[in-house]
Amino acid sequence: MCLQWCHVRSQLIDNDLSCALWCADDIRLAHAAETCDTCRHYHAGVCALTRERVPLARTCCHHNAEPQRGMVILRLGENVPLELARAHGAASVRQIFDRVDSAPDMSGAPEDGIEWRIEEMSVPLVYGVRASCCWDTALTGRKSIWCDEYPDPS
Repeated sequence: MCLQWCHVRSQLIDNDLSCALWCADDIRLAHAAETCDTCRHYHAGVCALTRERVPLARTCCHHNAEPQRGMVILRLGENVPLELARAHGAASVRQIFDRVDSAPDMSGAPEDGIEWRIEEMSVPLVYGVRASCCWDTALTGRKSIWCDEYPDPS
């Protein structure tokens, strides 16, 4: 699991959880209906936002999202979805960080209102696709035996 920054919704996400938990269909699906060919991030087969080759479907839900930079104050219910806390059984931002193995140690941080630099957070390789099983399928078209969520490209 990895906590990441969603540049579409300006919020903290967990790349092993479905974006449908906190991203409304009208936003997520509208972006995903756009093609990489008309996206500001597309450069010669590579996405400049994720620094990864574009998905096989040549679309994902960060179409033309504005990249963000600088400090952010992570607050539960604002830029940290309540659904993310519920998924981790957490009551605060710090508890979310405590429960994600790859997250930095926040033991001295306040329960809420943690300052974090956006550039220090990773970006999903393919927006709208869970990392736990589906990135390789989205990027290569080869269906993973672990992935039941992403459609078979054949």
